[in-house]
Amino acid sequence: MGSSAAIGVALLAYVIVVVGMIGLIALTAQEDPHLDDLRGLARRRPLVVAAVTILAIGMAGLPPTIAFFARLAVFEGAADSQLAWLVIVAAAATVLTAASAFRIAFACFEAGEHRWPSRRITTGVVAFAALVALAGGIAPGPWLQLAQGVRF
Repeated sequence: MGSSAAIGVALLAYVIVVVGMIGLIALTAQEDPHLDDLRGLARRRPLVVAAVTILAIGMAGLPPTIAFFARLAVFEGAADSQLAWLVIVAAAATVLTAASAFRIAFACFEAGEHRWPSRRITTGVVAFAALVALAGGIAPGPWLQLAQGVRF
């Protein structure tokens, strides 16, 4: 996969997971959302938490999400270009991203009161983003073929 295709699949993958995580923030209905706002969500809205967990896995670039293949393509492109230092920096960034993304997911499982209003459209956006990220990780072929046509 060329560098343009790797960038294309990475952009596609991360737009999906970032839109889903922004949807999570929009669900809080707070002007100044905090991690504490997520406490108790797992008991009240388990499907939203399942979607958030999938999106956190995607933010970390781990399988089985399309973000894994995106990160793998970018790492492969950097290694092919003899940029080993960039792969090392990106791997360290992956660990930091995973820690912050999983902190968000784990906050949903903490004890607390969940007081979010029901927002069906935003919940649908979060769920759809998670499903697309997961489907892209299970069957990445069409996504990778789509990325092959990207030219910058």
